[in-house]
Amino acid sequence: MPGVVVLGSQWGDEGKGRLVDYLAKKASYVCRFSGGNNAGHTVVYKGKQYLFTILPSGVLSEKKLVIAAGVCFDPEVLISEIDMVEKAGIKVKLLIDPRAHIVMPYHRQRDTANEARRGKTAVGSVGFGVGYCFVDRARRENLRFEDIIIPTLAKKKLDYFFPSKKETLEKIYGVTPLPKEEILKRILKFGKKLRPYLCDVSLELGKALEKGETVLFEGSQGVMLDVNFGTYPYATGSHIISGYVFTSVGLPPQNLKVIGVVKSFSSRADTGAGPLPTEISTARGAGKHILYKGHEFEEFLNIPVRPRRIGWLDLPMLRYAHQLNKFSELALTHADTMMGLKEILVCTHYEIKKKKYLYPQFPGITENVKPIYKRFPGWQFEVSKIKRYSDLPGELKSYIEFIEKETDTPIRYISLGAERESLIEKR
Repeated sequence: MPGVVVLGSQWGDEGKGRLVDYLAKKASYVCRFSGGNNAGHTVVYKGKQYLFTILPSGVLSEKKLVIAAGVCFDPEVLISEIDMVEKAGIKVKLLIDPRAHIVMPYHRQRDTANEARRGKTAVGSVGFGVGYCFVDRARRENLRFEDIIIPTLAKKKLDYFFPSKKETLEKIYGVTPLPKEEILKRILKFGKKLRPYLCDVSLELGKALEKGETVLFEGSQGVMLDVNFGTYPYATGSHIISGYVFTSVGLPPQNLKVIGVVKSFSSRADTGAGPLPTEISTARGAGKHILYKGHEFEEFLNIPVRPRRIGWLDLPMLRYAHQLNKFSELALTHADTMMGLKEILVCTHYEIKKKKYLYPQFPGITENVKPIYKRFPGWQFEVSKIKRYSDLPGELKSYIEFIEKETDTPIRYISLGAERESLIEKR
C-alpha cells in the first residue's frame, strides 16, 4: 500500500518522529499533513538529537519532504530547521504547497497575550501563533505561501489585514504589534529564501501514489488534541485524524495504511487542565519514575521546559482513537521507560454510576469517571541484547498481547529507546 499515515493515538509526544524516521528509508516522500510548528518531533540519529517542529522527520534519510496545504508554518522557524540540518551535512529536498498558510508575528503576539489573559483557564498553548493562524485562515484574513513570494501581493494583503490585527492587539490585549513595514520586510526575506521549494503538492503526491510510490504522511500532536474530536477546548487548533490527509493534501479518498503510535502510558502537557482520567502523581512512585526515566518534558526553542502530566495507559481512549482512524497496526513506544516498575496498571474500562464503558462517552467529558485497572508485573531487560520480539521478557510480551486483544489491532513496532536501532518489528 503506497500511502502510510503515522499518527499519535493519545495526547501527543508518543514518539511519532522516531517511527517516521525509521520508516522513511522505504518511502519516496515524507509529507507533513497537519498542525503547524507547535508540534515537536525528536529524532536521535548517530548519537545526536534533532528537534523538528515543522520539517518532516524523514529529513535525516534525505527523502523528498513535503508540507501540505492544510499545514501552517512560521517561515522563520522552517528556515532555522533547514539551516540546522544542512549544517550537519544533510541535504534538504523540500516541497511546499502554495496554499499552506503563514504564521505571522502578530499571531504569535496574540497567542502569548491571550494565554496570559486567560490565567488559570489557559489551554496550554506554547505561544507559537498556530491557533490564531488557523483562525485567520477560517476568516479568510491571512497570507499563504503563494503570497509571500510575490512582493506586490504580500504588501497588498498585509495593508488590508494589518489594521484589524493592530487594533485587536492594542485595544483588547494592550500589546503593541511590530510595525507593518518591519513585518513586510521579514516575510519578503523569508519568501525569497523559500521560493525554490514551491510545488503543487496535490499534483505531485497524486501522481506519486498513482505510480505506486510510497508516501509517508506524518501527523502532528495526538488524536486527543484534534480540534473536533479531541478533549476540546484543551486541544490544538487543527485536525489530527487520518481523514484530514485527503483535505489537507488535496487527494481523493483512498485506502491508506494507518499506524497509531501509542506510549506504554499516558501523558499530556502540564497546563493544569484538560482530561487525563488515569492521571497519577509525579511527586513519587510510578509517576515520578516515568516522568524522569522517560524524560517526559516538553522542549521547544526559547520556551521554558515543562514537565508533562503522567497517567497509566488508557484503553478506552485508545479504542476511541482506533474508532476515528481505523488503525491498521500500532507502534508501542517507551517500553524501556517502564522498566524497573514492580507493577504496571492498564485502564481497561471506565465506570460511571456503576455502569461499565469501554469507550469514553465523549473525550472531553470525564467528570465522575472511575478508571478500572488490570495489574501487570513489571519487566527488566538489557536493551542492547534485544534484537527480536522473541527476545523480550515474558512480562512485556503479555502486556503487548493484552493491548492487541483489547484493541483488536496488532502491535507491529516496539520501541526500546530513542535511537533508530532501538526499534524492533514484531513479524
